[in-house]
Amino acid sequence: MKEWCEAQQNKPATVAEKRSIFAHHLRGFLGARRPDQIDVGVVQGLKAAMNAGGNRYGKPLALKTRNNVLGILSNALKYAAEVELIDEAPRIRAYKSERPEIECWDLDEWRRFVTTARNEGPGMLVAALLAGDAGLRLGGVLALRWESIDLVAGRVAVTRQLRKGVEGTPKSGRRRSVPMTAALATAIKGLAQVRVGRVICEPDGQSVAEAALKHGVYRVCRRAGLPERSWHTLRHTFATHAARFGVDPWRLQAWLGHSTINMTLRYVHHVEEHHRPIPDDILAAGKSIADPDERVLAMLGARSAFARGNGVATEPQTLTRT
Repeated sequence: MKEWCEAQQNKPATVAEKRSIFAHHLRGFLGARRPDQIDVGVVQGLKAAMNAGGNRYGKPLALKTRNNVLGILSNALKYAAEVELIDEAPRIRAYKSERPEIECWDLDEWRRFVTTARNEGPGMLVAALLAGDAGLRLGGVLALRWESIDLVAGRVAVTRQLRKGVEGTPKSGRRRSVPMTAALATAIKGLAQVRVGRVICEPDGQSVAEAALKHGVYRVCRRAGLPERSWHTLRHTFATHAARFGVDPWRLQAWLGHSTINMTLRYVHHVEEHHRPIPDDILAAGKSIADPDERVLAMLGARSAFARGNGVATEPQTLTRT
């Protein structure tokens, strides 16, 4: 298990997830069995145990979690067969499941979220807009440095990510350049700090802990009167709104850093299934712009009411406050 997890150039978060699943769901059930003793019957016993048992919070294991457990076990046993530790890996059938519904904010909810994030301080505002206006993942927001921001060209280079305290390449392994909306550019210019090092940091220049932003987004949700949703909801919001405003799917794929177009088309299909009219003020923001990408960016920027402000920074506040 250790060889398979750590010899494949997996991201630190991926390794941590596999270790956790092995510790919590596989080690205890498999016990002292040798790899050649793990057959289809043992796997079916594992599935029955997961069906009956719950997680550490006393709730049933989610279908996705159960499939993750089976996937990790399957790949580890296939590796055991490759190195001839066993003759053949047993066939492990995953549970049939549908993709979960995409969670995102609608336009009014997004405006409420951004307004509340702005009241939390300029750091939280910029962090939220990097995800909600540029589609950066949490790791990309944490690792972003000033040298990756081009305020003249209006672009953000996503070249690194920071997860579990370890800095590395982005999740997809591909570097990308994402254009900034007017709202994001205004917020970045309003940061009152020396423009070196990481963009998202505490007022004293110290790095922000990953948990601080994770808990910070929940705090913003509560104070905005919205359901508590994870950081990734902001990225989903960017993608669904861009699709709603007519972005080219292949352009959106490049902005999001997806490895396949099918991943991006999920957002297009979501918008088709949840059709909503676009408000007049957002339509007006892109009406006179001929370039399709620039038009979409103008409409994305118009979602945030503060984008028409002067961009003056508020008093710096710590991102770790409760």
